[in-house]
Order: sequence, then structure tokens, then C-alpha cells
Amino acid sequence: DGNVAIRFGGQIKADAGFFLNDDAKAFTDSFSISSARPVITGTVFRDFDFTLSGEFGGSSPSLVDAFLEWKYWPGFKVRAGRFKQPFGLERLQSDVNNWFTTLGLPSQLVPGRDVGLQISGDLIDGVFNYAVSVANGVADGTSALADNNDAKDVTGRLWLQPFKKTDVDALQGLSVGVAASYGWQNGQTNSANLASYKTACGNTFFSYQTGSTNGAYASGDRIRLSPQFTYFYGRLGLLGEYVISSQEVQRGARSANLQTRAWQIAGAFALTDDQPSFRGLVPKKPFSLKDGQWGAWELVARVGQLETDDGVYRGTSATRFANPATQAADATAWGVGLNWYWNRNARWFFDYDQTSFNRGATTGNRPDEYFVSTRFQVAY
Repeated sequence: DGNVAIRFGGQIKADAGFFLNDDAKAFTDSFSISSARPVITGTVFRDFDFTLSGEFGGSSPSLVDAFLEWKYWPGFKVRAGRFKQPFGLERLQSDVNNWFTTLGLPSQLVPGRDVGLQISGDLIDGVFNYAVSVANGVADGTSALADNNDAKDVTGRLWLQPFKKTDVDALQGLSVGVAASYGWQNGQTNSANLASYKTACGNTFFSYQTGSTNGAYASGDRIRLSPQFTYFYGRLGLLGEYVISSQEVQRGARSANLQTRAWQIAGAFALTDDQPSFRGLVPKKPFSLKDGQWGAWELVARVGQLETDDGVYRGTSATRFANPATQAADATAWGVGLNWYWNRNARWFFDYDQTSFNRGATTGNRPDEYFVSTRFQVAY
């Protein structure tokens, strides 16, 4: 009757990864289905959109997105449910459009999906975008479905495309923005509500001291701030973000405000006559043996760093928040990749990532890590 429209979609990601470190003793390889995600989206009575998706890749099924959005005015939309919080640049990019098989280091510090309420809008024909949410609150780099305390996080993001409506072609693709969040989070020794940080291949290089009676835990204000940008022109695409995450942490009688910082610059360059974009690349000549077409090829590269607070290691073994003999103080990573787009739905990744560390071993620095990964992805 025109009042209901339902659309079905989804994605499947098949991965293979090979990991080696400088010890020459640690070598692992694996095949996995990193994502098998059906997605249902729709519109009810013209002004209400809904999204429902689940994840069947990995060890157990889980809910990904479940939200309803009222969109009567483009400049004032209201969303409620579980959704990506309006903060991290790379996390806000659709999962199927990320340039690498894994997210960069700044995404370790930003909130993922959370349950809450959001107001957002596009103004001046998309030149200006804003979003403000109130949600349960999650630790850095994580997502959650259930609430673990009464406190809430407030998150806001402003996004500007200053030259979108001008005739300056070289600047029309420049976008800049800033995101911030504030919340009060409290944990316990057996439920710390603190983050741990991982490398591209999923190895944890930093986590706080744990323990049922004397572990570290969140104990107050959590503030995040992130300036970010994207730039697209012709065959070139760039994105960058810098994140500061500040958290009050307690261990025993000692407390401190600890700041973790991370940054990343990433770039993409189309080797064929195609144009990268934040919403993905669509080949002008999709793969077809019959027509002698090979799709689009894209070269990508990135470099980034994550640094923990020096205060993490101060004090005695009974009061410091992390052990320098096992937890790295910072990680520096770089990577290169080649993406082969068969068509708008199918894509093949080939990536190489390398990570080096400061501290994290009894005799000095944690061994460097080398990670080769590939993914075949279909999204529809």
C-alpha cells in the first residue's frame, strides 16, 4: 500500500591471515569467516526507517544493529536503539568500505556500537552535519548491548564540507570534523570496564593489571576528543584522525587520570580510471571475462601510532596500573595493500601490516609483528 518498504541485504567476508614476529618462534596462520551478516532495512509510513542486522561469523551469533529512526526533516532526525556512536571516523565508515581488512590504531580508542538515543541532521544540502547521542557508555574500542552501570555517555560530532558548493574542484572533496564524548564510568576489580589494545592481527599488546582483589578499574570521568578529516580528488583518497582518550583509573589506594593517544593517516589511489570515496569505490568497468574487463584496482597505505600514558607504569608492582615487562607502552604500525573490486558487490583485499613496540618484554621491547592477510568479500 506504499506505507511499508523492506529491503534485504548482507555481507560475507572470508579471511586468511599469516602472522610472524621477530622471535621467529611465533608463526600462525588461519582461515576464518570474519563476517556473515544478514541485514534487513526498511521504511514504515514514509518517515520511519529501521535497521536490523545480526552477525553469524565468529564463535557465536550476535546482534549488530537494531534501531529505528524518524527522518521527517533532513536537518533533525531522531534515532533510538543500538547503533554506531557518532565518533570514530574509520568506525563510522561502512564495514564493507574500509580500505584494509582491519581498522587502524585510533579505532582502538573510540566507542563502537551502543544502546541509546541520537539526534542528527544534514544542513545546507549536506555542507554541515551534526550528531549528538546519549548512550549507556562502552570502554575504548568496544561495543555493548547491556548496560553495566547507571552512568551514561554523551557523544557529539560536527562534520563540515566547506567547499562542497563551490566551483573549486580540487577542494570540493575536503571534509573536516571533530568528535567529543564525556561520561562517568565505574568498575570493580573483577569487572574493570577498561580497554585493552590489539595489533592488526588481533594480538593484545597492552592491558591493565588484572586481579580479583587488586586489579585496576575505571573510577570516574572518561573524556574523548578527536579531530578528523577526509579528502577525495580524482583517483586519490585520504583520511586521518587523532584521538585522545582520558580515563580516571583506580588500583588499590592509588588513582590517576590516564591519557591514551592514537593517530592515523591513510591513503588510497585508484590504479584504474576510478574514484575512491568514503562510501566505497564502484568500478566503471566491472569484471567480465566476456567483455575483457578486470574491474578496478586500488593501492592503499597507512601509518599510525598508539601511545599509553607514562603514569601507567609508575609505582611499585602492587600499585602500578600495568606491567612494563609484559605490556607495551606504545605501538607504531604501517601497512600497504591492494584492493581488487570486481563490481559494486564483490571485492578482494591483499594487505601487509607491520607493528613495532616500545617496552612490553622482560629484556626490552616486545618483538615486532608482521601480518599478511587477504579477504574475499561480497556485500549486497
